[in-house]
Amino acid sequence: MSFQTLEIARTALAASRVALEVASQNVANANTPGYVRQRVVLAPMANRDTSGSGMVGGGVDVITVQRLRDQCLEAQINNQEGRLGEEKARAGSLTRVQTYFSDLSETGISAALGEFFNSLQRVQTTPESVTAREEVLFAADSLCQQMHTTTAKLQEERSILESDLQLQVTRANQVLQQVAELNGTIATLADSPQANDLRVMREEAIRELGGICGAGGLDMADGSQDVLLGGIRLVQGSQWTPLSLVDAPADPTRHVVEVAGIVQPDGLAGTIAGDMTARDTNLAGWQGKLDELAATIADAVNAQHRAGYDLDNAAGGDLLEYDAGSAARTLRVSAELVAEPRKLAAAGTSGGAPGDGTNAAALAGLRAEKLLGGATQTLEEFQAGLLYDVGVQTEQAQNALAARKGFVVSLDAQYANQAGVSLDEEAVDVMKYQQAYTAALKLIQMVDEMTEDVLGLVR
Repeated sequence: MSFQTLEIARTALAASRVALEVASQNVANANTPGYVRQRVVLAPMANRDTSGSGMVGGGVDVITVQRLRDQCLEAQINNQEGRLGEEKARAGSLTRVQTYFSDLSETGISAALGEFFNSLQRVQTTPESVTAREEVLFAADSLCQQMHTTTAKLQEERSILESDLQLQVTRANQVLQQVAELNGTIATLADSPQANDLRVMREEAIRELGGICGAGGLDMADGSQDVLLGGIRLVQGSQWTPLSLVDAPADPTRHVVEVAGIVQPDGLAGTIAGDMTARDTNLAGWQGKLDELAATIADAVNAQHRAGYDLDNAAGGDLLEYDAGSAARTLRVSAELVAEPRKLAAAGTSGGAPGDGTNAAALAGLRAEKLLGGATQTLEEFQAGLLYDVGVQTEQAQNALAARKGFVVSLDAQYANQAGVSLDEEAVDVMKYQQAYTAALKLIQMVDEMTEDVLGLVR
């Protein structure tokens, strides 16, 4: 028994200790999100004695502490996180917007539109009545108020999305800086096992970035990870480029993302993209339809109202007014009519009897005319179609979100099977390395005892 045996036992002790520490770290992080299981890679140490002494080897060496990471699956998960973030933001916004269209109750646009036409029918039967005219003006004002309320709610949702965009961009920049700093720290540690937990933090940060803006990571030869959005490198080594919000070129009331001078870069996804899609596609589309409905109502009613005569045999003027470009928000009853309801033009001819309600009948008849959708829809059918579109798109967004969540959960489970911590496997490893440590310690004690015996013989 030589001192070489003692050296071999020492390496066994050291290797077993590292292996036990790695197993302990795995167990401690069994429930840590994003943690990747580590494994000690051991290799035999060759005998360095070339004198032909017959030594069988030099012990065991810890080559590295390997992370059981699947880069391809990780990239797929990050990509799906971007889609999930986008669909979550859009579905959340559309679900809120759906509640703004209260037409299923008695207080929505549909109910107000129906009551407006009903009030015109009542004037038809009592055209001499000022009270009946006042009811028409009241119903018209109620319709205008419903248009205003729905438009205000859509504007409120737009403000919510604008605020969330600012929050998401701020958070994205914080995470980008964190990734850059982690790259710098990891570079100083080189291949040291101490860098593994920092790599976990970096991968989780990049996954969060995927959910915010759709950015993904790219492993580099020096151990750093660059962060790319489309073809733009947001992080390169320890340097990072921030996202910013700028005014949209065609609409300064909207903000869009800019990176390194590029507006709306390719590959933009995540919550940021979901917010902008809901704002620029869904909300803008529905607001456009509301404006179209309001303008069409006003134009058709005004054209017919001008063809009639009031109680004083004067030709009718505009009943409804609006500002171009924001019809639903500005739709209003003519101030002249509000001040003098007698000016409501219910008669069809000048100088007719007070009982002439033919123009009121014509106004009420607008209810059945195909004024919208390329002369295929009535006003009420157009409004019903708008409600249907809101409901369908909201349901589709919710279904897409549920499906995407299920897919991400499935990918996470698949990744956990490969890279996650199995407490049963770790328990086996702990027992195995504990026994190896005990055996190496026993060997050292044995060498020590034999050395004492030899020295005793000499003495």
